[in-house]
Amino acid sequence: HMVQTNTVVAPGHSAGVIRIRDFEGLIAATTDGNDLWCQLDPYHGTQSVVAEAARNLVACGAEPLAVTNNLNFGSPRQPNGAWQFAAAVRGLRDACRSFETRITGGHVSLYNVSPRPAFFPSPVIGLLGAIESRAHLTRSHFQKEGEAILLVGPAATHCGGSRILKQHAGKLVGPALKIDLEVEKAVQNFVLDAIHNGLITGASDIGDGGLAMTLIEMTLSGNSRMGCRVTLP
Repeated sequence: HMVQTNTVVAPGHSAGVIRIRDFEGLIAATTDGNDLWCQLDPYHGTQSVVAEAARNLVACGAEPLAVTNNLNFGSPRQPNGAWQFAAAVRGLRDACRSFETRITGGHVSLYNVSPRPAFFPSPVIGLLGAIESRAHLTRSHFQKEGEAILLVGPAATHCGGSRILKQHAGKLVGPALKIDLEVEKAVQNFVLDAIHNGLITGASDIGDGGLAMTLIEMTLSGNSRMGCRVTLP
């Protein structure tokens, strides 16, 4: 990230952001993956990975544009192996159609087999976006005192496939995370429009660790170490 000193937002935030010389806007990039979701449900799990990557870009004020991928799977000769791969590819296709992101290329790695532990299907998504104006660049930490914290999107209904559940239960259990692509797209459009209209000063997507971890990240990622007080019903 230090090559040519074009980095605007360094690693540790929702997405990396670089400048392109002689271009008014900025380029944002992120990668995402979640083997637990994809093991439970490779179709919906892959969709959720694409959505998570898109949220990373939107949170910094970028419009998602292009996708690359690294599809890591076990042996297609094993039971469910070929099905897992096909389901993940369909999930990737449907999610990219919904978000209107073109697939520019990718890589497939098969026969990742190990008896202990079992290899989970692990599609990794790389997503590139554009921030048209540098005024729209949004940081992933709290910016000003006295601001309200807005939680946007459908409420979580379960913790299936979460790492903390796997840690406590000792096994991977469902149900798998399923998203409504139309609702997801509407939420992302809302956040992006709000950023472009100057209504949001800092934003971060909710990922691993849920709301609690997101609030911690928004507190610690900035230089001011600005805290927050949250009351939940």
